[in-house]
Amino acid sequence: MSQVLLNNTSTKLAAAVAPSDVTINVTAGDGVKFALATGGNTIRATLVKISGFKEIAWEIVDVTARSTDALTVTRARESTSALSFAIGDLVDVRFTAETNLPGSASANFKVNILNAVGIAIEDITASTLVNSWVNQGGNNSQAGYWKDAFGLVHLTGTIKNGTVPATIFTLPSGYRPVVIANPTVMANNAAGAVAINLDGTVVMVAGSNVIVCLDGITFRTT
Repeated sequence: MSQVLLNNTSTKLAAAVAPSDVTINVTAGDGVKFALATGGNTIRATLVKISGFKEIAWEIVDVTARSTDALTVTRARESTSALSFAIGDLVDVRFTAETNLPGSASANFKVNILNAVGIAIEDITASTLVNSWVNQGGNNSQAGYWKDAFGLVHLTGTIKNGTVPATIFTLPSGYRPVVIANPTVMANNAAGAVAINLDGTVVMVAGSNVIVCLDGITFRTT
């Protein structure tokens, strides 16, 4: 099963919904926005009760199928309650607490970010640290890397105690930059320098080794 996200997706209820209903009808012609809820894919949506111009109640549902403008839903997701909704209340695709992105707790779903077509986002791969570098631990991110749908490689991790200058870890083929990248990093609350070389070596060039943050480093790959 794949949880799917959709960009800029919103519609309204075309018929009232009772707490026991498992089919909801949306504005005529808008059902196609949820066409990717098929073949095991689900779309997490939020039903929003409106009073005047204010949102007053919410229920999170999974859209599991669609027939024209009728959506089949699993009600009361993420500890929300099945509620009654009126014609004109909203049906939105929003980020929620269990929206699954790389590194989130709900690892049993594979997420797709979609903008007209489905694009899978891969999980973070843990880096093999060398030269005495270790993860900071605690609530900090672990050293790793992943590639997004646009071919950009992202590094993560808060590390410490390694040799400077020296290699921190080496990226495999397919995750190496097209040109040498030289990002500035935060190193013990001061600026540090990292080089990401064409052979994949990620090198701490200068700065403190007390605590080094790699989060936010991105670059194009071959």
